[in-house]
Amino acid sequence: MEPITFKSLIEIEGKHFILETSSMPGRPRYSYYIQLDGRIISQKESDFPEGLNDEGMKQYLQNGHKARAVELESIFRLNRKIDEKATPDTCWKMGVIFLSNGFYEDAKNRFLKAMELDGVHLQASKCYGITLMLLGDLEGAIAALNRAKDIGPSFADIYYHLGNSYLFNKDLDQSVQCYLQALQINPRYADARLRLGTACVGYLLQSGSQLNDAKSQELAERARKEAETAASLNPKVRNRSFILAIDYLKSKKYQQAYQAFLDVRPKYVPRTGDEIVFYFNLTLLYGNEGIDLLMTEQYVEKLGKVIEEYPQYADLHHHLGVAFLIKSRFDVTRSLKEFQKALEINPQYKKAIVHSADVEDLNKRVLAVLKKTIISAVNG
Repeated sequence: MEPITFKSLIEIEGKHFILETSSMPGRPRYSYYIQLDGRIISQKESDFPEGLNDEGMKQYLQNGHKARAVELESIFRLNRKIDEKATPDTCWKMGVIFLSNGFYEDAKNRFLKAMELDGVHLQASKCYGITLMLLGDLEGAIAALNRAKDIGPSFADIYYHLGNSYLFNKDLDQSVQCYLQALQINPRYADARLRLGTACVGYLLQSGSQLNDAKSQELAERARKEAETAASLNPKVRNRSFILAIDYLKSKKYQQAYQAFLDVRPKYVPRTGDEIVFYFNLTLLYGNEGIDLLMTEQYVEKLGKVIEEYPQYADLHHHLGVAFLIKSRFDVTRSLKEFQKALEINPQYKKAIVHSADVEDLNKRVLAVLKKTIISAVNG
């Protein structure tokens, strides 16, 4: 199939975004990117569903492009609604949505607002530091993440992101200490092990010929061991960049090995499913039109795909359970309408009288449960 491309110019709040969705030549995959002022701010790749012919792939790509354009506009519309009644948690969650989609400046502003409303909001403080790192403000990121560490000293991921900020700032000693602290809290932290191995290669690169052969071999072996352990903990680590990094390490090409190790994993990997869950929950509270059955079904589908890949995440199963409960609410409402219609036609229809009362009771109980679950979901 010849490559297919859809391109749109979207104006939001005075900013002109370019959204482009394209099939990838020679592979059943597609990609999209969002560009602002000549800079790509968000980019993702995905597989086409199996069994599509050329026309089916074109239609799927076109539908996805349109949906992404609508989603882009709705994200910023939702952000404006949150400003009308902002809370620390809703600002943080909106920030996560921006962060996951590559809108770093908007994410930074959301996290700052959350911290303004709650000076010790741990998640906002951590995400603020991550955002500064992604924006290239490494000194600011280090200060913010150290502050987050003081608020929540037992969270491995704070030490991990702090270690990354030190690593990208060429402070290897501090980065190693942070990775070791993260691994002390969570020994199975694959990305921390990978970055620890990367720091070992950094020492080899930084020290050059000043190290004796024994010390160089020790650092190289430690780098290899940490990287292999990371790959055993998370198979996604063993990608093309990983294989190149190991080969460069073996041949003592430390500059190439260091860069390849950095390329194995992105600087920031969003927590699985967060942006999907947060967007749906915030739309429940702030969306102008609320949610409908179609949106709920799409949410169920997205969560289901994430769970297929990460079946061990208990919170995702919980969110999916809530989604099915919301979906059932539409069916209950439809059922009640039909019983009431039956009674309009025949007010003495006994079965409809009984069943209408039962469904009305069920409707009230479902609403009560939904109120609890949705409020707890939105408020953390």
